[in-house]
Amino acid sequence: MSPKLPCRQSSRAATFQSVSLIAILGYLAAMMSASWLAGAIGGDWRRGAEIGLIVLVTAVAIAVVVSARTRGLFKVLIAKHVFEHRYDYRREWARFTNTVGRERGDGVSLEERIIKGLADIAEAPGGVLLLVDSHYQLTSAARWNAAPIAPGAGDDTEAVLRFIQDRAYVLAFDKMRGGLITQGGHSCAVPAWLARLESWAGVPLIHGGRLIGLVILEHPAFRRQIDWEDLDLFRTAGVQAASYLAEAKGQQALADARRFDEFNRRFAFIIHDVKNLVSQLSLVARNAERHADNPAFRADMALTLQSSVKKMN
Repeated sequence: MSPKLPCRQSSRAATFQSVSLIAILGYLAAMMSASWLAGAIGGDWRRGAEIGLIVLVTAVAIAVVVSARTRGLFKVLIAKHVFEHRYDYRREWARFTNTVGRERGDGVSLEERIIKGLADIAEAPGGVLLLVDSHYQLTSAARWNAAPIAPGAGDDTEAVLRFIQDRAYVLAFDKMRGGLITQGGHSCAVPAWLARLESWAGVPLIHGGRLIGLVILEHPAFRRQIDWEDLDLFRTAGVQAASYLAEAKGQQALADARRFDEFNRRFAFIIHDVKNLVSQLSLVARNAERHADNPAFRADMALTLQSSVKKMN
């Protein structure tokens, strides 16, 4: 008996195209049925009924195609009922690494690419990146298609950042309206400035067990609650994004150290030359007390001073 070959799952792109084709065929069938119905009814208003039905069906079709919310709902329903998982993880990972890791020379910073890469995963329209320093203070580093966020400070902000760090916690804003976030029997109060945000998700950027940033994402066109697939993918992508930030920070620190070392070497030459000039002028000052009446000394002193001024200039 020949071995049974594994069944290959159809690609998501092919599935969406097939469903779209079925929808188009359904639209054409509805148009033909409407025309046939109007013809079957007959009467003087037949022509007007045909036009009215065609306009109605066309308006509905345009509304479905143009509405981002409707398209989002359409994709969610297909992913939920056709595929085992919401995401095509291979495709999402390839797109994320391509967005974040490749500079295109268009002036978009690494921070903005990180926001876009995370937003593209869930088709969020935009987001903001908040960086976390060693004292758990937040600063707004970049934003992409989103309004700026003014992060707060204080013990409550530090507490929630430590909570996020210790548990790799992905913020689901729809689930923390009560002022608390909870995981594994532990809870933490949410700062007022964070609870007021009308956002969708907060993705932690953790590197080496340390929270270095938080990406706040806007709601997708079709609003839905965050599920376990979103949480897992956001956590993994957040770790990868944090490694890019840490690498960029390390390269910047190395470049600064090299520039500082170059400055030290150049300044050492300057100090050496200054010391030589100081020694010459000190010698002239000491000898002037004893040989100031000597014309030859005065002439030599004038030449020494002129040479020192020239070197200083």
